[in-house]
Amino acid sequence: GLQSGLDVGCGEHSLLSGLRREGFRSTGIDANEGMLESARKNGIHDEFILGEFMTHRFRRCFEVVVMSHVIEHFTREEGFRALARAEELASRLVYVETPRGFREQPALYGNPFQKHLSGWRPADFEARGYTVFGSGVRGMRGTAGRARWLPEALTRGVERSLQWLVFRRPNLADSICALRLKDEEAPGGGNVRA
Repeated sequence: GLQSGLDVGCGEHSLLSGLRREGFRSTGIDANEGMLESARKNGIHDEFILGEFMTHRFRRCFEVVVMSHVIEHFTREEGFRALARAEELASRLVYVETPRGFREQPALYGNPFQKHLSGWRPADFEARGYTVFGSGVRGMRGTAGRARWLPEALTRGVERSLQWLVFRRPNLADSICALRLKDEEAPGGGNVRA
């Protein structure tokens, strides 16, 4: 099974938490001290790094690198460089989650890293060998993912009931999930170990 994971811009929650069992160690990196401290208090990772993903010197690779709602906080040019860095650091899998298209968001909670600087489409990831899935229904959520028109519980119910529709049609979705598996046998997809 998987043994190590890196959560980029980990914030207060992590998709890697579900993998944390005996033998799996997760590391969270965040440039915002408050978010990292909250993650530490909640014990969502085994190791915590306060720093910038693009400039931090990692001592090792990770089997899984997760960038959940992070890439839209970079400019497109920086975002493509961040993707390349995640791909270099991951020996088995890269997972990216982001709103589909540009979604306006200011610096929230006094955190300048929360501002959205770019928008992403399924084709941006498919061109790099990712499989892309859809999540949520476009237009139902606004700033910071808050329910826009209906109460949160109803919004969640509508999204769940239509998930079958958007999962394989990411161009209809609110958010996109891009997954790239690295296969040692595939040309150009070999394991990259430092």
